[in-house]
Amino acid sequence: MPLAPALRRPDAGGQPLSAALPAAAGAAGITRRPPALLASVNRTAALAGALTVSLAAGILAAGPATGRALAGRPAVRIHVDRTGAVVAPASLRPGLVHVRNAGGQQIYLVRQVDPRWGMDTFVADYNAIVPSGMGRHFRILDTLSGHRDVFVRLTPGKYLLADGGPNTITAANVRTVAVAGSRWDASRPRYRSAPISGTGATLHLPASAPARSYLHLHNRTDYALSVVLFRVGSGTSERQLAGFIAHPTVRRLGRLDLRSSEEIWFASAHVSLYYRVPARAGRYIVVDYAYVDLARTPRFGPGQAAVIRVS
Repeated sequence: MPLAPALRRPDAGGQPLSAALPAAAGAAGITRRPPALLASVNRTAALAGALTVSLAAGILAAGPATGRALAGRPAVRIHVDRTGAVVAPASLRPGLVHVRNAGGQQIYLVRQVDPRWGMDTFVADYNAIVPSGMGRHFRILDTLSGHRDVFVRLTPGKYLLADGGPNTITAANVRTVAVAGSRWDASRPRYRSAPISGTGATLHLPASAPARSYLHLHNRTDYALSVVLFRVGSGTSERQLAGFIAHPTVRRLGRLDLRSSEEIWFASAHVSLYYRVPARAGRYIVVDYAYVDLARTPRFGPGQAAVIRVS
C-alpha cells in the first residue's frame, strides 16, 4: 500500500509533527502509537508521521472500569475475539446504552446513515488510504479503547462495530447490530457537561471533576473531532500551564511535562456521549482537534485546550 504524502503543520516549522516535539516526551513515559482515530485516519496519519504525541501515546494509567452497571438497563459488553471478529449482540433496543469494551482491542462504533452505504462501502472506506469517504458515508460515534466504557444514545437503525486493529479488514471483522423496538434507557451516570462548539471548536470544560465521574462530551460543531487527554506532571508549573492554554500549539504542548495521554473520543459532527473521568487524581489537559476534512491535518488553536483537575 503506497504511503500518503507527509502531513505538516505551520507551527511545527514545516516539519512532520513527530520531528517537532522534543525527545523528552518519550522520557516522560509517553510511548508512540498510531492516533486512535477512525481506522483509515489511523493509517493515513501514522504512515505520514503526522499527528504524533499530541494525538498518540500510551493508554492512560486509569485501568478498566470496575464495579457493577448502574441500576436500570445493564451494560452491554463487547470485545474483539482471537479471530478478529467483534463479539456483540445482534440487536439492541434504542436509548441510552452503557457500552463496555471488555477486551484489549479498540472497536469502532459507527451508524449507517443511508441504506445504499452498507458493509461493502464501510470496508472499502476503512481500507482506503484517503479516508474522506468514511466521514461522508457513516456517522462515527466513538473509537472505543480496550477496557473502557462509555454511555452513548442509540437511535433506531443499523450500526457497524469494527475491529480497530488491522490495517485492512474484511466483513468478517465487522459486526452488524440492528437497533429497534421500544426505548430502554440506562440510568444516567453522574456527569459534568463538556460541550465543544462554534466555528473554532471551542472546548468548554469544567474546572474540576471527581474521579470516576463522567464528562458529557457533546460535539456541537460541523466537524469531526478528536479529543485527547494528557496527565500533567509536576515539572509543569501553573504559569506554564496557563501559558499553553492561552496560546495552544503542538510545539508548546511538547514542551510540557506530560506523563501519559489517551485519545478519549473521536466522533462525527453533532454526536455526544459520556466518558469516564480517570481514577487518578491530578491535573489534566484536554485538547480537541477539528477535522474539516478527514483526509487533511486537523485544525488546532485558541479555545481548543483546557485544564481539568481530578480529585
